[in-house]
Amino acid sequence: MHDRDDEQFECYLKSFRPVDPGPLPFSASGIPTSGRRRVAFAVTAVGCFAVAALLLITLSNRAPRMTDKTLSERTREPNQVQVSAPALTRLAFDDHDTFVELISRKAESQLPPMKGAQSALRVLAKE
Repeated sequence: MHDRDDEQFECYLKSFRPVDPGPLPFSASGIPTSGRRRVAFAVTAVGCFAVAALLLITLSNRAPRMTDKTLSERTREPNQVQVSAPALTRLAFDDHDTFVELISRKAESQLPPMKGAQSALRVLAKE
């Protein structure tokens, strides 16, 4: 039985004729079309990343500068003032006295008073 299978397999191998593969699909530039798509995708991704990075850098540099005029306008209503961290940092370096005044006003309006008889500081000091 194995001999018959072996004979059939040998006949099959003798009748086997390999076929030459066809040419690969190359474009005129010599780069396969699938490679061109990958390159185009990579260039597009890098471009999008660069645009996003430039946009973030541009927006972060547009933080409002605190001048005496804008500070006095903003500190009239201390509970409604929202000052960004970069603007506060810039103010601390540029005009330290104004920065201290702004922080003091913010602390008075947002923190509980510490000078009263029942202030948190006095209660904690007794314990």
